[in-house]
Amino acid sequence: MAEANLLLPPGVEPHAWEPKASDLVAISRSDLFLCVSESLEPWVTDVVKGGGHEGLRVLAAAEGLEEKAKQSGASKIVIEDLRETFL
Repeated sequence: MAEANLLLPPGVEPHAWEPKASDLVAISRSDLFLCVSESLEPWVTDVVKGGGHEGLRVLAAAEGLEEKAKQSGASKIVIEDLRETFL
């Protein structure tokens, strides 16, 4: 059985949010840490390095989308498809 927890409260900007101590504990006990991207959530790299464990898998769901959008000539990235995939 899997359990999923959302760390960011509704309406909070991920750029400015910083995890609490309880969030760091939750991450350290996780098997999988899912984020949008390290560019959107710059705190992810330090948190995973400092609080993760050897078996922690990190999935940056939108990693590489910006580059793909540039290559295809898209002027804007829409992430709604990813949201639908993971919800």
